[in-house]
Amino acid sequence: MQIDASYKAKEDLHSMKHYFFAVIAVLAIVGLGQGTVGAEVIPLHALDLGRVASIARAPRFSDQPRASGNHVTAGSRQKSGDAPRLAACPTPLVNYRMALRLVQYHVGQKGECVETVVTAPAITTVDGCAATTTVLFSPGGYSIQATPCKVNDKTVKMTAEVKALGEKGETVCFGKNMRTIKLGQTIRIVGMTEAPDKRIRNVAQQGAIVRNAGEYTGYYLDAKVTVQAPAPHEK
Repeated sequence: MQIDASYKAKEDLHSMKHYFFAVIAVLAIVGLGQGTVGAEVIPLHALDLGRVASIARAPRFSDQPRASGNHVTAGSRQKSGDAPRLAACPTPLVNYRMALRLVQYHVGQKGECVETVVTAPAITTVDGCAATTTVLFSPGGYSIQATPCKVNDKTVKMTAEVKALGEKGETVCFGKNMRTIKLGQTIRIVGMTEAPDKRIRNVAQQGAIVRNAGEYTGYYLDAKVTVQAPAPHEK
């Protein structure tokens, strides 16, 4: 049986076109998956379709950092399957209960001192967070802010400030100080006074009382800090 040569040539050319376009499509897919860095050039006549298929199935790479859940994939062409796993390490916050007492005192000419408790609030906060309480009287009031910071299981650094407020809420007297105290210990943290003598004001701000510098009125704040057990739903 004889086959027309021109027809056979056309059929072979048609088959080669289909084969050529199929190879180009496969190479395009491989190029998209693998990137252009270090791509291997393979002559068409030496192309092994089985090898091409294995390349197409190879794991892809990512040049951009990305996160999914608790998996992180970094750049530098790292395999996504080899991404490091980051474990969460939550740190529980410590709840502190602060029993505060703001006391007004008056020192007489002979050094006698009369004290009056202005307010004695108990406030709760967490480690490193400030807690503020305000007490209003006529015609003014007082503001107290306290911040406990954990040093160790038995000690905290307490930063406290007190303000005497005027009729319109303005600050008429102010004091701020920091002390390191043991849990369960009651200690004076800060004080304030409107005494004209600067030396008295500086000492009073430390929470101390000067008894040999004439008559004046001042305030001090003492505090007792304890650890408060978390509520059942917080455990």
